[in-house]
Amino acid sequence: MTQHGKAISIQGINAVIVDMDYGESREDSGAALHFNIRFDIELYQKLYSISYSRPVQVDDHFSVSGDDYETLLQALEPDQVLTAKNQYSALTEQALHAELLPIAESVYEDIEYHSPDQDEE
Repeated sequence: MTQHGKAISIQGINAVIVDMDYGESREDSGAALHFNIRFDIELYQKLYSISYSRPVQVDDHFSVSGDDYETLLQALEPDQVLTAKNQYSALTEQALHAELLPIAESVYEDIEYHSPDQDEE
């Protein structure tokens, strides 16, 4: 599943989710099944890719990964002192998650793991 061109704002900085893709994976045959969702985000004409992942049908939280994760946070950081040091604040990290986690959770709950029994209740 792919979705193109959703505008988002993180701490007043406009960005665009240019691509979103999700699926399932296992690290090996004995590992738990994981739901993964990748966001490709365009910010200042540069593309960043980050992924959220969580075990399937287990009460657990999403974890975030991706080579662009810290670079994206640094690009979103409004504090010039931190930016000059290639750092970012916890507020910037929270703002990014506040924008992307609801999308990841919605896709996980509504599309991938919607139980047919829920329709009958």
